[in-house]
Amino acid sequence: MLETSNRKGVYGCHSFPFLDTLADNSNSDSSNNKDFTLFNFRDHKISLTPEGESIKSGNHLFRYKRYLNNEVVVDKLLTSSSPSVNVCIFPAVPLYSTPDLSRHLYLKFKSPFVVDPHQKLDFYAKMPIEIGIFKESHKKGILLIDCISLCKQQYILYGTPEHGAICRYKETEVYTAESETAMFEEALIGMHMHNDTDKIIQINMLVIPLNDVMLEHRNDNAYLSGKTEIKVGSSFGKDIANVQLINAKTRDSQLSQTPSKEVTQEFLMDSGF
Repeated sequence: MLETSNRKGVYGCHSFPFLDTLADNSNSDSSNNKDFTLFNFRDHKISLTPEGESIKSGNHLFRYKRYLNNEVVVDKLLTSSSPSVNVCIFPAVPLYSTPDLSRHLYLKFKSPFVVDPHQKLDFYAKMPIEIGIFKESHKKGILLIDCISLCKQQYILYGTPEHGAICRYKETEVYTAESETAMFEEALIGMHMHNDTDKIIQINMLVIPLNDVMLEHRNDNAYLSGKTEIKVGSSFGKDIANVQLINAKTRDSQLSQTPSKEVTQEFLMDSGF
C-alpha cells in the first residue's frame, strides 16, 4: 500500500502485477474483504481486486473501487491484456470532479498588490488541484477513470449572470518567490504582470482559463504548465486585464493525460480586477 502521508513519488504510473495482487489478497486478515489497498488520500481509499481472467478474450480483470469514509463511491471493472494493471496518479486542474460547471479559475488575493504605471511584476500564487486517477493501457495510452478533490470546492461568477463565467474559486496569498504548497491540494502558479496604463493600479483578483490544461509535477509538488501573463490596459476609458496562459500543455482529450500540443488561452477581464 502507498501511504500518501509519508511517501514521495505518488504522482506517476504504477504497475500492479496480477499474481502479486492475488498473493496480497490471500494473506489478508479478513476473508470477506479481498480489496488490495493501493493508495490512501485522507478519507479516500483506492483499492484493486483481481476478478480473474476472461476465458473468451484472455484479458485479466480487476475491480477498481474508491471508498469515502468506508462507503463505496466509485466502482469500475478494469481489463488488462497483460497479467498486470497500470494505474497512474497525476495532479489535475480543479475542473474534472464537476466537468460541466466551469473552465476557469478565479483567484482572490488576500493581499492585493499595487503596481505603478508602466511597471512590471513577477509573482507567484497558489491554485486548488484535484487528483486524477488514470488507467494506462499497454498499447493505447491512458484514460481518466476517477478524480478526487481533497480541498473545499467553491465557485463564483465573474461578470454578469447573462454573459459571465462560472469559476472555481480560491483565496491565495501573493508570493515574490516560490512557496511550498499543500501536497495533493495545491499547485503553484508563476505569473508576470505588466501595467500598460498611465496610472497606478490595484489587482484584487484574476481569472485564468484552464480548458484541458495539464499540470506539471516534481517530487509530488504540482505546477501550472505554461506561462501566465497579465497585461492591464485601457479601452474606451475602461481598465481591462488580458490574462493569457501561454504555451500551456493541453490534454489530447478531457479524459486523457496524453499531451496533444502547447496552446495559448486567454481571458479578458472587463468586469473589474
